[in-house]
Amino acid sequence: MKQKTDFSRSLRKYYKAKDVDGLKSLIPTYKKAEESVRAFYQSFQILWHKECKPFGFEIQDARIGGLIHRLEACRKKLQDYVLGKTDKIEELEAELLDYWGGNAPAKQIPVYQDYKTNISNSVY
Repeated sequence: MKQKTDFSRSLRKYYKAKDVDGLKSLIPTYKKAEESVRAFYQSFQILWHKECKPFGFEIQDARIGGLIHRLEACRKKLQDYVLGKTDKIEELEAELLDYWGGNAPAKQIPVYQDYKTNISNSVY
């Protein structure tokens, strides 16, 4: 997740500037993120089965597996774009909306729409 933090900013910046070399430079970052998440998954699976009952790990499969597949899908879209197989990336064509509609409360972070509760109500 650390690798992913500034990723979208760079991706959007390069895409809007039509900087194909900049976009190409991000492809290895996607691959590294995929590898890191896979390594995390393997370690976490071992730890889970040492400390917990097996029940509930299917939620981790969905969460972590979904992240891995999303990284792969984004990397493939980016590769297709830089190779000229597609002429645009629709998700990057859309303008980002201000989450608060221009009226951001001071130091407030939206937390009611988080992935954890969207994928499962499990506490693990």
